[in-house]
Amino acid sequence: METLSTVELSAEDMRPCAEILQDANEERAKVGTSYIHIVNEMKESCAKAENLTAELIESNTEYKEMAYKDSLTELYNHRFFHEMIEKEMSRAERYPSCFTLILLDIDNFKTINDTHGHKTGDMVLVTLARHIQHTIKQSDM
Repeated sequence: METLSTVELSAEDMRPCAEILQDANEERAKVGTSYIHIVNEMKESCAKAENLTAELIESNTEYKEMAYKDSLTELYNHRFFHEMIEKEMSRAERYPSCFTLILLDIDNFKTINDTHGHKTGDMVLVTLARHIQHTIKQSDM
């Protein structure tokens, strides 16, 4: 009893070792279950993050296409042209080489629009765009 008073325990506070071990095992099981639950939640969160990242990459690719391509003809637009001409000129300077730039103008296109209407003008543009796309190599812009 003297030892109990030294550590400030009373006889009523004492429990059998088996009971203490059982309580400890129950707590350990709770911690283990909690750990497994946390790990599973982290796995789910990682999977969700990977899916969201994939969706974001896909969306960014779509937005870039929308920003760089004409919606009617699906040809690259003026913004893309300016970005690429700078890159190609830099590349030609860096690695002594040349590149070819072809500019097209449709003669009397305003007359086609004014005479036959904008739908016909759009069809002319789409037809010309398809012809260009089928004529150039895939590596050409």
